[in-house]
Amino acid sequence: MNSNLRRTLLIGLTALLAGTGLGEVRSSAATAFKDTEGHWAAGTIDWGVEAGVLTGFPDGTFQPNGVVTEAQFAAMLFRAFPNAPEPKEPNWYTSYYDQAEAWQWPIDEARAGEPILRGRVAQVVAAAFGSQLSVENAVKLLLDRGLASGRLAADGSVDFGEEATLTRAEAVQFVRNAAQSGERIGPADKPSGQTVRKSDSPVSASGVGAGDSLETLLAALGQPARKETSEYGFTWYIYNADYERFSMFGVEDGEVKAVYANGSDLVIAPSLGSPIDYVLKGNTKFMIDSKGDYDVYDAGTAYVTVFYDIHDGRAVSAAQAIDKETEQALRSFYGTPSAALAASFERISFELANSARAKRGLPVFAWDDGAGAVAEGHSKDMAQNGFFSHTNLAGEGLSERLEDGSVAFRSAGENIAYGQTSAIFAHEGWMNSSGHRKNMLGDFKLLGVGVEFAEDDVPYYTQNFLTR
Repeated sequence: MNSNLRRTLLIGLTALLAGTGLGEVRSSAATAFKDTEGHWAAGTIDWGVEAGVLTGFPDGTFQPNGVVTEAQFAAMLFRAFPNAPEPKEPNWYTSYYDQAEAWQWPIDEARAGEPILRGRVAQVVAAAFGSQLSVENAVKLLLDRGLASGRLAADGSVDFGEEATLTRAEAVQFVRNAAQSGERIGPADKPSGQTVRKSDSPVSASGVGAGDSLETLLAALGQPARKETSEYGFTWYIYNADYERFSMFGVEDGEVKAVYANGSDLVIAPSLGSPIDYVLKGNTKFMIDSKGDYDVYDAGTAYVTVFYDIHDGRAVSAAQAIDKETEQALRSFYGTPSAALAASFERISFELANSARAKRGLPVFAWDDGAGAVAEGHSKDMAQNGFFSHTNLAGEGLSERLEDGSVAFRSAGENIAYGQTSAIFAHEGWMNSSGHRKNMLGDFKLLGVGVEFAEDDVPYYTQNFLTR
C-alpha cells in the first residue's frame, strides 16, 4: 500500500503509554512533538492535542509511526466524542471496555495490549455508528461515508489492508475523520443472523451455547463473576455463584465462541457421531491422545470434548465446545504464553477444584497466597530447568519448599502436571488419577496454584494444598 493511501485509511490512538502508569505527558499544539515536524499528519496530531484525545511520551516524542493497540484505539475514539467514560481501576482502559461491551462494540479486553488490525478498526467504527458488520461490510460502510478511501482494483474491489496494523499517525487521522463526520457514537444494533438457536448448539449450559450472542448470555445469566483470558484469545465469562452449576462461556466480538460446563445444567446433544482421532488444521494433523479420559467430536459447528470420570463408571464429568473457526485459528497445541494467561489458568484451576468438591458435598477451598507463591515457584523451576518432579534439582520436596517460603502448615499435598493445553484439561486429568484426585477431594482447607510456561510454550501446573 502506498504512503498516500495509508494516510487516508485509518483510525486509532496515539502515544498513550498503554496503561503503564509511567506518567503521561500532555502536550499542546503550540509545543509540537519533536518527532512530528514535517510529518504528513502533523496538523492532525495538533488537532488531537487541542481536542484532548491524545498524549505523548515523557521524552517529548509522539512516535507517529508506532503501532496502536486495541485499548489505545478504543480510548482515543471515546475521547474524540463528548461524555467519554472516566478512567477507573484496575486498568486505565477498563471503563472504555465496560462501555464498549454495553454498546456491543467488537472489542475485547483480552486483546487490550495487542496491535489492532485495520479490518477490526473498520468494524469498531461501524459499531460506534450503530452497525455490527463483517469486516467486508464495515470497510464498505466507511468507504461509502467517506471516512476512508482505498485503491480501486480492476475487479471493483478496494485494497483496505484489513490484516495490517496501523500507525499512530494513521490512527489519529481516522479518529479525526470520525469525529468530524457529524455522527454520534453509541450502541450497535444486534447483527442479523448472528445467533445460532440454542437447540442447534451441541453443548449448552443454562440454555446458552456456542453461537449465541453475548446479549443472550447476559439475559440468561447476568454479568459474570469474573472474566479471564484464554489460550484461544477469547474471554472466558465465568459463572461460579453456584459451584454445582459451574460454567464458563468464551466470548469474542459479541458472540459466544465456547462453552465449558460440569454441572447439573449441562446439556449435550444426544448424537455427536463417532469420536475423531485428530483435528486437521491446514495441512497439519493435530492428533488426539486422550488415553480414554475424554473423546473429541466434530459436531459440525463446533469441536466438542466430552470428559469422563473413570472412577465413577466413566460417567460424563464435563463437556467443552469450541466454535470450529476459533479452533481452526489456533495453529498450535498451546496458546501464546503471557502472564495474563498463566494467571487465568491458575484461577480457573482453583475454581474447578472447588466445583469438584461442591458437587460431592465437600467444603470448598480458600485461596492461600503463600501456597500459590510456592506453587508458582515450583512450576517456574520445572519449566526453566526441564524437569518434572515433586522434588526439585536441589533435592527439596514440598515440605522444604513451603518452609523456605515461610508458609505454615500442619499437612500439605501437591499436584503437578505439564503439557495439558489448558487448566481444564489439567484438572480433568488430575481427577482421573487416584493420587491427584485424593488431594483434590481430601481434607485440606487451603489451595494455591502456580502456572508457568517453558520456552516451547508448554505450560507447567502446580497445586499446593494445605491445612494449618
